[in-house]
Amino acid sequence: MNCNQCHATGYANTPNTCEACHLTDYNAATDPNHVAAGFPTDCAMCHDEGSWGNATFDHNTTSFPLTGMHASVNCIECHAAGYTNTPTNCHACHLTDYHGTVEPNHAQANLSTDCTQCHTADGWTPSSFDHTAATGFALNGSHQNVNCNQCHSCGLCQHAEHLRGLPPDGLQRDDGSEPRSGGLPHGLRDVPR
Repeated sequence: MNCNQCHATGYANTPNTCEACHLTDYNAATDPNHVAAGFPTDCAMCHDEGSWGNATFDHNTTSFPLTGMHASVNCIECHAAGYTNTPTNCHACHLTDYHGTVEPNHAQANLSTDCTQCHTADGWTPSSFDHTAATGFALNGSHQNVNCNQCHSCGLCQHAEHLRGLPPDGLQRDDGSEPRSGGLPHGLRDVPR
């Protein structure tokens, strides 16, 4: 590099920030478009001094480290609207997956849109939904291999009060007592009140 490229007006007060020399490069960048993306003008965050083509970005330095399946996603899939204020909540990217799931039907069951409650970043399966902890009803014996929709054809949480341990209107134990906390136990039946 010729000294005059940086010191055309002399050596005093030569700027030492990236954009002082590279703002034209920054403004001309298209893959990705640095201006539209709102990238900072500190070139050293992604580039080294050898070449623009050696750009890297350590996503682990952000509030959303890329793990599992997220690590193989093309940047633009999450950052189509830019690189600032990209949402990190699951449903921002996976709402279509949520609404498209039929086994069990997540929307109908009113399951949380926080995918991490049942899934990991390694993939949708296997799911780690803990039926016992969530409902108070352990899936033992023949219940272990039953398709969710066989019991929950009208939705998993058709009576959300079961999950809070409160008896729904019209249900009580055969012996007249209220259901135990944590879910719908055996022995509940419809009774007029």
